[in-house]
Amino acid sequence: MNAYRLLALLFFAGLASPAQADPPGPDWLRLDRPDLHAHLWLSYGLALTLTEVLEGPEPRWGPQLGTGKATLIATGVVAVIGLLKEYVVDDQADGADLVADALGLGMNAALQFTVSF
Repeated sequence: MNAYRLLALLFFAGLASPAQADPPGPDWLRLDRPDLHAHLWLSYGLALTLTEVLEGPEPRWGPQLGTGKATLIATGVVAVIGLLKEYVVDDQADGADLVADALGLGMNAALQFTVSF
């Protein structure tokens, strides 16, 4: 279980660095930008849903991987979706969007490892 936490921590640390060369200005991570809220909550919601489906034992039709593996897989899949969206769909990658995605993924990981249902 500790290996999963270390891997998740290293993954989030890599996502937290901005994808721009210049240091961000004072309004770089403004909380009044609706797209940041969308990135945070969508990455959280997708990761939470995928984790719960993969985790088991309920729903019984899921692969029942357990909390650690399910969280790691869900985090990786949703992170790849977010990175593809930023680097393929958008004209220019925005570091603030990637940070918001990472915060949403971190919220899911914190929920999975701290709250037991």
